[in-house]
Amino acid sequence: MKKNNYIALLILLGIGLIFLGVFLYNKDLKVAFNDVDISNKESNIKEDSNEDNSLDKENNNIIEIKLSDLITKLDNKESFILLFTGTTCPVCLNYKPVLNALLEEYDLKVFNVDLWAFDAEERTKFNELFLDVEYIPLTTIVVNGQEQKEQRMIGNIPKDNVITFLKNNGYI
Repeated sequence: MKKNNYIALLILLGIGLIFLGVFLYNKDLKVAFNDVDISNKESNIKEDSNEDNSLDKENNNIIEIKLSDLITKLDNKESFILLFTGTTCPVCLNYKPVLNALLEEYDLKVFNVDLWAFDAEERTKFNELFLDVEYIPLTTIVVNGQEQKEQRMIGNIPKDNVITFLKNNGYI
């Protein structure tokens, strides 16, 4: 009798591990936590309504685009700076204002795709195009419709490193 209980416990444990594995495998994206305080105490995320941190400002240099717009840009063999983020990703929310200020300083534009806004069909299409995007925020360069994977920056990158990245890629 005890052996049967032991076998049943092992089976239940195995099923639990399988469900956990499936959940973790299908989780939308991992987030690169690079030196980010996600507590509200000292966060760079502005919560005061007078200090608008939204990226919908008219003069914003981070241009939100949908996956279909990105595919069109790639098909048209355009060259641009590309940013992948997630709507509520704390690292992304800290990185975007710093990046935007830098873009304003150098009069540059970045196209941003919110990976957490995808439906199932868009997720499948995105995975066909960018299978190896695992961490966000991810800043990359697209030249003639082709991502330059060796030129990726992942996480909340310090301003000086972003400047070097942009200089090395001929944007400043």
